[in-house]
Order: sequence, then structure tokens, then C-alpha cells
Amino acid sequence: MSRHGMDGALAVAKRAEHGMSCGAMAYANFLASTWKADQEYAKFKGRIKSYMVMSNVHGRKGEPDL
Repeated sequence: MSRHGMDGALAVAKRAEHGMSCGAMAYANFLASTWKADQEYAKFKGRIKSYMVMSNVHGRKGEPDL
């Protein structure tokens, strides 16, 4: 997969095993499984051309932290 695809979320999931909170781990697992599958299906159907996971370094209170 491209460097802009889900490889980033999988890397987050790996880092999560070493010190991230349970909520962050759950979010990384969601991105790497359910969300990715939804995006792949949308690509297959021609609804989208590509997708990527992006991070906001200035997250708001209560938002998941990558």
C-alpha cells in the first residue's frame, strides 16, 4: 500500500502496543480494520479514488490522539 494509505494506521497500532492509552489503541485498531475495509469497498465501487489517514497536531479536547 502507498505511504499515504493505511500503512500509517498500522504503524500507529504497533506503537500503541508500547504505551498508548486503551482508547488510542481501540481507535488505531478501528482505522486498521473497519475503516480501511469501508474505504476499500468504496474504492472498489468507484465512489472514491483514494483515501489516507491524516493527523492533526493541534487536536481538540476529546479527539482521538494518533
